[in-house]
Amino acid sequence: GGRLDENDVAGATPVVRYDFSVCLNAFGPPPVVIDAMRRSRPDEYPDPYCRAPRAAAAVRWGRPVDELAFCAGATELMYAACFAYLRPGDRVLVDAPAFGEYARAAALCGASTQPVDAPVDVGDGVRFRTMIDEIGRTGPRLVFCAAPSSPFGEAIGRDALGELADACATAGALLVLDQAYDAFAAVPLGTPALPGHRAVLHLRSLTKDYALAGVRAAFAIGPTDVIDAVERVRVPWAASSAAQAAAVAALSDDGDAHVMRTVIALRGE
Repeated sequence: GGRLDENDVAGATPVVRYDFSVCLNAFGPPPVVIDAMRRSRPDEYPDPYCRAPRAAAAVRWGRPVDELAFCAGATELMYAACFAYLRPGDRVLVDAPAFGEYARAAALCGASTQPVDAPVDVGDGVRFRTMIDEIGRTGPRLVFCAAPSSPFGEAIGRDALGELADACATAGALLVLDQAYDAFAAVPLGTPALPGHRAVLHLRSLTKDYALAGVRAAFAIGPTDVIDAVERVRVPWAASSAAQAAAVAALSDDGDAHVMRTVIALRGE
């Protein structure tokens, strides 16, 4: 899902009119984002430190700039976290079912991935009990979890996430918390869900709520040493000038107002 085939390229007769595998804001990007991308300079190298989007996120989310990284989509961040932290033989736990790139990124680093199937439609305490037990038993290096969950879209409470993060801290693991769909939750946790937690790397894609799948724009929020480790393994200039301009505009008052208005409409439909 989320990919065009050879019959859907520009100029071809559309085969798929509505692609429900692409979980984006159906109202499209905020106009202010489109305008910002049009003004970006394609003939200049992008800022390798992504200072403008990081500064905008620091203001919007109330976190220090050195706790933020900006990348070409959340998938780049997943791979960067694995490259930074995993070595052959390491163990990774995944709250399953889950996005397939978690396991693929871990496998490329020689780590083994163990999916932990969470019961559906149960309280958060029951949902994470097995995961917490496995963290204590196996001593993983990384733990991947999405809130809300994907593909179920199940909301996860902050207290339960806090217990999961604390278990990771005790075991010396890093919780990679994917918040790609947070804006669509009935009660969003906000970004970051667990501000300042020493064992959590939050992933915050702009792909879903701002409808920017073709731009590739996402943030990582976490402890400065974790952010530094992620930055050391990233490909230089991965985040384009257009993506950086889009992120700055998305995190403006106009950008946020568009998301709030359209998400309410989407939930109503």
